[in-house]
Amino acid sequence: MQPGWYADPWHAGGLRWWDGLQWTPHSSPVPAHGRYRPELGREQIARERQMFKLAYGIVVLLGVLWAVRDLLDATIIGDKVRHSSSAGIGIGIFPSTTWPVWDGLVLWVVSIPFLLWLRRAAIAAEAVSYPARRHHNWAFWGFLVPVVSLWFPYLSAVDCFAPGDPRRRVAGHWWGWFLAQQFLPEVILLVAQAGRGPALIVAIAGLTCPVLATYFGLKMMRAIDAAHGELVSG
Repeated sequence: MQPGWYADPWHAGGLRWWDGLQWTPHSSPVPAHGRYRPELGREQIARERQMFKLAYGIVVLLGVLWAVRDLLDATIIGDKVRHSSSAGIGIGIFPSTTWPVWDGLVLWVVSIPFLLWLRRAAIAAEAVSYPARRHHNWAFWGFLVPVVSLWFPYLSAVDCFAPGDPRRRVAGHWWGWFLAQQFLPEVILLVAQAGRGPALIVAIAGLTCPVLATYFGLKMMRAIDAAHGELVSG
């Protein structure tokens, strides 16, 4: 029997997740359309998979841009921040806000294809009745809204998998390193006020963040693609 929601063998009137080998603790009420039917998500999954290659390439590109941005923060941009501070020009609590091109606009514009793919994956997961803790639009806007950006995208990614699917764990690895990379530039620019040398040490050591954020991001994408492909195969 394929993994999926089936009539709960222990409690009438509900559904329970079968992981392909055994019944799991994850249960659900019967959805509005009557029962779990993977074919309902076939069209959405097809659209999601059409966007996969572009989004996959974008994650690789983002990893490169993150690394370049970190090294620039430790050198050219860090030097400017340090000189501005020495001259008595205020730079605020977070120095990188002085450099919006690198710290925000360009990177977020580049990431749009990935955000759209994740939203499409969330729509496909909802279509096959995977329980979602947030509306699928948060898979896109959750990255951009302050405060909720700290965990809403993670929830969207996790809910692209079936309850009990061990592949859900990869989303946690991706999100942890992603958040580390988001805060790393601030640390580099603060250290840069003590000199280029210390900033470069932090930036080079911190390259672990973009590398692992990219690695786990790609691994998560492949896992979601595989999980959704299994639903419509055969």
